[in-house]
Order: sequence, then C-alpha cells, then structure tokens
Amino acid sequence: MKALALIAIVLLVCLLAIPNARGALGMERPPGVAEQAWVPMGDAAGFVVTGKASSRNAPTQRDSALSIPRPALRGYFAVKRGSTWYRLDTVPEPGALPANQ
Repeated sequence: MKALALIAIVLLVCLLAIPNARGALGMERPPGVAEQAWVPMGDAAGFVVTGKASSRNAPTQRDSALSIPRPALRGYFAVKRGSTWYRLDTVPEPGALPANQ
C-alpha cells in the first residue's frame, strides 16, 4: 500500500512539474495578443510579432550561420509589472540622440 501511494505521489509530481517546466501550462501573454504572435521570454516579458517588415524599410537579411535569406519581422516588446502588461516603444523620441553621441 505504501509503495502504491509513493508511486501515485511521484506520478502526480511529474504530471504537474514537467508541463510547468516546459511552459505548457498557462504561459500568460498580454490581452488581445494571439498565441501564434507571442514569443515568450520568461514569465513577465516577450515579443509580439505584428507582421513582416516591408522590403523598403527592412530588406531581407542573410543569416550568416545558415547562409540563407531570412525576412525581417515587425513587432514590439511587452513586459508585465504587477498585473499590468506594458508595451515597450523602441522608436527614439524626437530629439533623442544615440548613446554614442
């Protein structure tokens, strides 16, 4: 009886721990963001893919490791502080200078 209880406990722990470790249970994303557009980077941050960049703005780049063309993607970063998701703007504010100037 004790062996059966031990096996049941181990099985229960495995069933609960493994999906959580892999992020399968409830990887939260910002409201309104589709699952296929969300690239999680932990529990409280991620990238939202909004589409491919146009060839005018961001031409196709070559992946140096694979030597194949790869299209650029558009999107934005999102972080969670407390219970609120925030969008991080990566466009510099007017009049802002790069850090090296």
